[in-house]
Amino acid sequence: MIHSLRHFILYALVVVGLAALSVAQPADSKPKFLTCPGDPPGNLASLDCNFTPKMRLDAFVSSSVTDQAAIGALFFGSLAQFQNSPSEWGRGWSGFGKRAGSRYAQNMTKGLAEFTVGTVLGTDPRPVSYSSDPLISNYRPGLSPRIGHAFVDFLTTRISKGDGKGSRLPNLPLFAGAAASAFVGNTWYPQTQTTAKEVGIRAASSLGTALAGRFYNEFKPEVNRLLAVIFRKRG
Repeated sequence: MIHSLRHFILYALVVVGLAALSVAQPADSKPKFLTCPGDPPGNLASLDCNFTPKMRLDAFVSSSVTDQAAIGALFFGSLAQFQNSPSEWGRGWSGFGKRAGSRYAQNMTKGLAEFTVGTVLGTDPRPVSYSSDPLISNYRPGLSPRIGHAFVDFLTTRISKGDGKGSRLPNLPLFAGAAASAFVGNTWYPQTQTTAKEVGIRAASSLGTALAGRFYNEFKPEVNRLLAVIFRKRG
């Protein structure tokens, strides 16, 4: 399951990169209006970019507790069931329940760690693209700056501020979440899955998924255009 997830993440990154290279259409200038993370470009309601406690709680609940988290757990649990991983749990319904439940619990632990550390540090976890990052003063059109910014937005996070210009610091909430998610599995996984290597693989998979999300956020317009072209040709 873990190895397939790593291949899936690598494949997703390659697809996003190819999509960007194929259809990227860099803007000529930086947007003139403030755009808060998560808001559409030019949204006149983008007056206060603070990531409020309610917004943080809503983000935690929607990604770690509700049906969105359950669907993800069922999906990745089904992949693990197909691969019979870990084999000690077998292929029956009991094994499937353990696999899906494990992923739900790990995701909730990850979300809780990110919520706690983010609250203490006062960070804004919402991804922001290169063209809409208010901290970018010397905007350079092209592909390379956007790729670099996707990595920066993954490795660092911003302090929540009303104008969106909070300083960046290491993305401790993300790293804490990945570590917590990886280690909590040792509570119930078979002994073969509790080695340092397996814990490291689980943490790396969590971080890989986050990195893929940052690249998708950066190149979302190009990816959507490419998908529209593909489905238009099939239609």
